[in-house]
Amino acid sequence: QEATNLKKMKKPKAVWFWDEVSFYVVAELPQSLAAIRSAGVVMGIAYQSDQDMKSLEDQSINADYIYNAVNVNAQIKLVYGGWDHATAKFMSELCGTIYKEVTTMTEVEANSGAAETWGKKSTVTKEKEALFTENSIKRLPPNVCLFLQPGKLPKFCFTSFVPVEDFSDLDNYLLTLPKPSPIAPTLANPAL
Repeated sequence: QEATNLKKMKKPKAVWFWDEVSFYVVAELPQSLAAIRSAGVVMGIAYQSDQDMKSLEDQSINADYIYNAVNVNAQIKLVYGGWDHATAKFMSELCGTIYKEVTTMTEVEANSGAAETWGKKSTVTKEKEALFTENSIKRLPPNVCLFLQPGKLPKFCFTSFVPVEDFSDLDNYLLTLPKPSPIAPTLANPAL
């Protein structure tokens, strides 16, 4: 309700960060996330593993429904490395694939002294590979994360805490930034 009032009064958006969200999951969470997001709240939710949303203490809650609601409503994702296989696999699949050229056969010729030399013919094929592999995600160094956002390719980025002691210039600085333009819907991303 407060976010809706802020929106009507054209006040700055509310920002809400929720750490260890899996400890507090209730059956109403999916509808709440969608309503909060539609009210214009900038929302951040954090949890340790992709499987946290499927392993809920309250067994009466539909864990698959919660899992899907969190992933659909959290359009921007920052995933840090670790040894969690399920999260790395999910993120690797979410990032998509690329095609790379692979030499599958190269002709080898033997000269009169039985020494082998490379021939002039080779066979090159295209192979599909994950844009970011599970191993590359699992082994990210500290403060480096996989960053996903709508309408752009995933990328690795470095995050770091920056101490701020004085907020007086923040409003002036924000006014100097270009206003983001909305992303037009495409066939590849009809949900936008």
